[in-house]
This record gives sequence, structure tokens and C-alpha cells, in this order.
Amino acid sequence: MMHRVPIRKSGERARAPASQQQQQQHQQKHQPAVVVIRPPSSSPLLARGGAGAAAPRAAASPSRGRPVVAAAAAAASAAQAPPQQHDPPLLLADPCTLAAVRDRLLRDELPRLFDPSAREPLSPDLYAEHVVFQDPLASIAGFPLYRLNVLAIRAVFDVSLVTHAAVVRERESAVVTRWTMTLAPKGVPEGGLPFLTGRVRRPSLAVTGASAYGVDRATGRVVSHVDTWDSVPMRRQPDALLRGARAPIGASALGGDGAVGSGDGEDGDDDDRSGSSTPRALLLPPRPRGLLDVARRALRAALALTPDLATPRYDVLVAAPRYEVRRYASFALAETDMRSDGPLSSLLSLGGGGDGRGPTVAGGDGFNQLAGFIFGGNEEGRKWDMTTPVLSDAGAGASGSGGQGAADKPAAPTMAFVLDGEEEGGQEEEERGEGEGEKRRAAGGGQKGGARPAAFATPKDPAVRTRVEPGGRLWASISVPGWALQRDVTRAERALRAALARDGVARAVTPPGQYRLLRYNDPLTPPQLRRNEVLVAVEFCAGGGGGAAGGGDGDADSAWAEALLAERGA
Repeated sequence: MMHRVPIRKSGERARAPASQQQQQQHQQKHQPAVVVIRPPSSSPLLARGGAGAAAPRAAASPSRGRPVVAAAAAAASAAQAPPQQHDPPLLLADPCTLAAVRDRLLRDELPRLFDPSAREPLSPDLYAEHVVFQDPLASIAGFPLYRLNVLAIRAVFDVSLVTHAAVVRERESAVVTRWTMTLAPKGVPEGGLPFLTGRVRRPSLAVTGASAYGVDRATGRVVSHVDTWDSVPMRRQPDALLRGARAPIGASALGGDGAVGSGDGEDGDDDDRSGSSTPRALLLPPRPRGLLDVARRALRAALALTPDLATPRYDVLVAAPRYEVRRYASFALAETDMRSDGPLSSLLSLGGGGDGRGPTVAGGDGFNQLAGFIFGGNEEGRKWDMTTPVLSDAGAGASGSGGQGAADKPAAPTMAFVLDGEEEGGQEEEERGEGEGEKRRAAGGGQKGGARPAAFATPKDPAVRTRVEPGGRLWASISVPGWALQRDVTRAERALRAALARDGVARAVTPPGQYRLLRYNDPLTPPQLRRNEVLVAVEFCAGGGGGAAGGGDGDADSAWAEALLAERGA
């Protein structure tokens, strides 16, 4: 009986181990992944679950045939490697995560960010270890450098941060805020600096813009923070190094390039969360565009001297490259019609700009009548301290109507002094010397520069009238250099209206030729150091926000800010 003995070929011995290797790979490939969720012991962001929620959970989430994390066998071998730091995930995988992060930012994080009494400005448990930050000036990766950036700003400036609105963007997984930040240099006395003609306030710089906090819904932590300024257009894509590391989540929520009057709102690649090789620390050099904007505006603020006198309060809501949109508080004033037959009119009206048939706003000799009134030229004999600025209104209805002694606004240009509401030598309503570095929200009268009606007196000169300027009005302002001659004022008004029409953020509510001129300095101040501004009454194109005669309360402010965020991030 013969037995058939198989003959092994040379290739068969090599195929046998190859078949075993394929089986092992197939087993590892289809083995379920093990995902361990480790909530922190205490966190205000926990949506649900407690101490027992830390139990391991098994889940198989294949993506193109691969598990989310390494399989159990691979994880066991990887455990021998040196341990790496990871952000402990939170049990916040539902849409309420964004609302929780928003509430925490508004309640805890932003109020103490630049509070000098707070030793630690940031909450480490709110941010990912490799958080990415970008604004028109800097690009940073890593929480240590992110924290160091905030500490550096606190060390150099006194900062006031006002958040106008905060909205949640579900599609971009981001929380977007609208804010105004005012910076004043430390080391400069808040009470002002000595000058040839008296003390002047320390300069300050107002920056307005929006912030997009990208939130990783798997961990509930902020993984990116992208700031845009109204004064600096910034390209929508992040820097190449940061984009290669980890594209900021939610960067597209801001839309466009971040500048006032621009933005297409398309998402592009900013929502790409791929890539996990974010560097632990990365600081890129400052961008020239942002650096030049800060230098230009800081120099302008330093050279425009503001006397340390009582003045109307206002908030800067939009700080565009060439103009600002402000909301003023209520204040009282004394005004009179301007004449064109005095020496001041002849001096300041040089260069034309008027129609040649009447007084011009840059001229006028109403100063003496108003000075006589505040220095005791009234029936009660009251006296007021000198205030700033001197207001000149052009055109009927430029500053509104109403008040004591004036039923209708005269058609002729007027000059006005701000009344601080206290007699000379009386108790101040607020601490004198408070600089513009700490701007408060305008809330009407009772503030420095906002006189009470009880402080009014009856003028002896019938040409002088007193009235109250309503609070909450919106004005767009642009600076006028030098002596503010009439031709310069006219040119500035045209440039302001053109910029408003181009940007589409706010629109003028008065026809051309109706504006307000503010002159802050005395005649002895050199022209290159003078502060002059042309104001035009405006209203926001979206969301209201007070308008020329609006209320200007917090709800209205939030409405316009949310509308602006919605328009630019749609």
C-alpha cells in the first residue's frame, strides 16, 4: 500500500508564517477599543454624572476600519512608554457645553482677567494644555505662554475690559464675545501729568473687537482663542505653524478678516480639528500690521492732550482705524449763539469752509458770555469750575432741543460749556484725577461731568441758556489736528461720513453740515498737541443700540452687539 507523501515546495514554507501574521493583524484590527473617561474630582462644568461616572467604558467607533484609540493589546504595550500629559476629558458632550462655558466666561473668567486684586487671572481647568491664541499682534500655543501673555499685559497696563455680548455658535463649536478694552500705561499718575498750562490726563487706548473661544466638546475645554480688532484687518486663516499644529476650533465664527466693515462669514478650513501635534510652547514674532496699528494709535493718544478737568463720560463701542463710535452719558450744559464779528471768529475761520454769510462753527465769540455765566454771572451768584471740552454745534437740531430757557434749537451755530454740577469749592461727586483708563458704562446723570438740574442757575445774560443733554446718544468721532480751522473741520466731517458709509456699522442720522465740534485745550497749547474732534450723530445699522436719541441701556447695548456678531459671523 502506497502512501502519498506531499512534496513541499520552497514557497510554501514561507507562506505559513505569513498566514499566522495576517490572522494576528486581523484580530488586533477588529478588537474593540477601550476608552477611559476620567472626570475631574470637582468641576463646575460637569453636566451630569458624579464620582461613579469615572468607570471605564468600552466603545468601538471605527473610522475607515480603525478604532478611535489603540486596541487593548496595543494599549497594554504602550503603557510601558513614558507617561504623557493629557487634558482630562469632562462629561460634557452635549450642546449645553457651550452655554456652560459661556456662562463661566462671563461670570468668573473675564471679570478677573485684568483685575489687579486677582492673583491668578486664568482658570487652568478651563483651558486645554495646548490652547492656541491668535490676535492681530501675536500668535501663541500652549497654556503657559497663554497665561504669560495675560500677565505681561497686566504688568504694563491698567486695563478695563467691558463685555457687551456673548453668543454661542453651535456649528463652529465656539463662544463669541464682543468687548471694549481700554489700556492706560502703568507708572503714569492717574491724577494727570504736569504741563505748561496745567495738568493733563494720562493717555489711554481703546481697543474694540470680538473673541472666539473654540471649545472641544469631548472635554469641555477651550482649545483656541482667536481675537479680532475693529482697527486691524486680519486674515481668517491662522498662521502656518499654528495651522500645522492644530487649526483653531471656532475661528470661523468671527467671519471675514476681523476688521470693521469686512467679513464674508465663510468657514473655510478654520474648523479643521485634525492634527494632534500641537507644540507645548510656541510664540511667533509680532505681526507688522498689528504692531503699526498699536504704535500709530498710541502715538495719537499721547499727542492729543486732554486737560485734567471735568468732562462728559462716554464709552467707546467701536474703535475703527479712523473713527470711534461712542455712547455718551447725560450731562448739563450752558450754551449761547455764536457770533461772527469777533477776533476769535476771524482767526479760526481762516481757510473758508463756511458759506461766507454767517458764523462758522470753528469761530464764534460766545466764549466770553459763557465764561461770565459760570464765574458768577447768574442771579444766584453760583460759580462752577472750568470744564472741557468746549462744544460747538452746527446746524439746526444738531444737538437736540429742550431744556431751560430754550423751547426750540436755534438754527445758528451754538457754543456750549459743560457744567459739572458743583459750586466752586464744593464737594466733588467723584474722586478727582480718575483717568480715562477706567471707563465706566454710561448710566446717565450724577457722574463727573454730568450736572444735576438742581445745579442750574438763572443767567443774567439773556443770550445764555441751560439745558440737559440726554444720555445714551451715539456719536461717531474723528480727530481734527492743529487749530481746527473751518476748512479742516469741514474736511473731517466729510471723511467721517464717507468712512461710516463704507464700513456699514453705523449710519449718520443727520444730513451733511450738521455736526458737533469738540475743542479740549486752551489757546496756549501748541497745535501739534491739541485735541479736537468732529462728532456726527449716528445709529447702528443692526440691532438698534440707542441711536441718536436712544436710551442706551444695557439691553440695547447687548442687542446691537449681538446683532453685529450675528452679521459678521453668518
